[in-house]
Amino acid sequence: MKIEVYKIPPIFTSNDPFMFAKDLHEKIEKDRKILKQFNDKDNLLAFKTNEYLYHWLICNGVATNGLISEERLSYSKSGWFIWLQNYDMHAAKEFHGIDEQYTYWFDKYFDKYFNSGLDDSENFKQVIECYKGNLLFPCACGLFSIIEFYLRRIFKFDGKDIFRVRKELEGSAIPEISGYKKYFMDFEKALRDYLSENYYAKSLESDSEPVEMNRNRIMHGIFTREISKTDCLKEFCIVRSLIMFYNWLQHIERMDALLKDINEIPLKLKKE
Repeated sequence: MKIEVYKIPPIFTSNDPFMFAKDLHEKIEKDRKILKQFNDKDNLLAFKTNEYLYHWLICNGVATNGLISEERLSYSKSGWFIWLQNYDMHAAKEFHGIDEQYTYWFDKYFDKYFNSGLDDSENFKQVIECYKGNLLFPCACGLFSIIEFYLRRIFKFDGKDIFRVRKELEGSAIPEISGYKKYFMDFEKALRDYLSENYYAKSLESDSEPVEMNRNRIMHGIFTREISKTDCLKEFCIVRSLIMFYNWLQHIERMDALLKDINEIPLKLKKE
């Protein structure tokens, strides 16, 4: 039996890559059974190529959604990291500023944007319950812990450069995908700047209370104002962004590995 290389249909909408990726994933699982019985060069190359195309579709879909919402990067300066989604948040009432608008929408549709499917850890489930129970101080503290968990696993944090996204992009052998490099670098910079200038900024007890939350002030007991839903929702946005970065980087790394495999398969089989 022969494994066919998947032909990607024309992409017209931002949802198409994810829909085609789902179809391709089903094909890959079926082809995996074929490969166990007929593991020849052509089938192996076709199988690896389809795996590569699957990850390419995911990256393409993420990038396409990112470019659609690129103008929303300006909101990140206020802590609202609207990760690669074309959010349709039409005002249902009068809002006084971006904080009030996004607090209303993210609170109203909290389960849609910040459900436990993002992170199935017990810690994340607990901060969700704290938020829903209006226990905002433990929610904020718990989210800081989760943010640092992902920072240390995904990104280089040496006091100079928090993220390794730029390194991954510049070192990747993968061709440009819908301008994703510029978008991700811009998004990474916005996130890095916000964290450095607010959450991880130096702040002493004698300093004025900052508008945005500051980890040092909260964890050392010198934060003097009440934690709000807005504060927690901004943290949830950051956690969502970090998780999306993590998933995206895994796809990029897998694509690089598959490209190497595809190029080496003929040489390996020739030696055998």
